[in-house]
Amino acid sequence: MMEIVLPILEAEREEKLKTRPNRKRKYVSDDGRKRKVYARQKFLMTLIYLRQNVNHTVVGEMFGVSAATIGKCVSRSNSNLAKRISLVKMGSREKVEQR
Repeated sequence: MMEIVLPILEAEREEKLKTRPNRKRKYVSDDGRKRKVYARQKFLMTLIYLRQNVNHTVVGEMFGVSAATIGKCVSRSNSNLAKRISLVKMGSREKVEQR
């Protein structure tokens, strides 16, 4: 599932950064400060949060970030996953329908 969803999420993130309306200079992929949380970590945080139903603080302690960071990651990932979940096949089952 991660091999399907992560490249799509990263491509959307790159496109969003490139086409941001207030951009003052040309976009360079490795420019700027390093990210605290990468796409794979965001995905895992969201899955842990949804599956275990634990507090943002608990998940934040697991990954070494604040509860606010977890909240942002989970809210953004939930909307993206809801859009993309129909692309993923679960084992031998048919496509999973969106809710």
